[in-house]
Amino acid sequence: MTGRSLCHVMHKPLISTNLEAFEDCRGLPFIHVRKFLPSQVGGWPRADAVKDPELLRYLHHEMWRCSNPWCANPDFHDPFAPWSQLELHHIIGGRGGRSDERTNTLPLCRWCHQGPQSIVDNLGFVLFLKWWQAGEEIDWRRLSVLHGRFLPDLLSYDGEVLCES
Repeated sequence: MTGRSLCHVMHKPLISTNLEAFEDCRGLPFIHVRKFLPSQVGGWPRADAVKDPELLRYLHHEMWRCSNPWCANPDFHDPFAPWSQLELHHIIGGRGGRSDERTNTLPLCRWCHQGPQSIVDNLGFVLFLKWWQAGEEIDWRRLSVLHGRFLPDLLSYDGEVLCES
């Protein structure tokens, strides 16, 4: 695990000032991902999208809460309200389509996914949430390849740069 304790899961995270802390499942710190990819995108590995309906069914079954600890969903405590329904967000859509991989998915309530307070357009924040909620699944290099360019800076909920790419 990457230094997050279980007690942080239900509360706002304690943001680490140690840039090495933003490690992915392979131990690669976020700030070093550029060192492991050619400087020209044309030299990168192919970004073939993975289509895995079985994994998607499993991930949908596994979801139990919104991954955004700052979720402002007014219907959060009503599991039958339309905005409270959980959806699986594909972090990187990409030209080749959405890739069905654990590193590329994040459970969000409909409010955070599609609602007026949607967070999905803020890729830097979504990447931080994925690392914070499931750092053992995130692969910075694979997400960069799926994105077709280097990933943006990791951002906090307030837009503060947590880690520059």
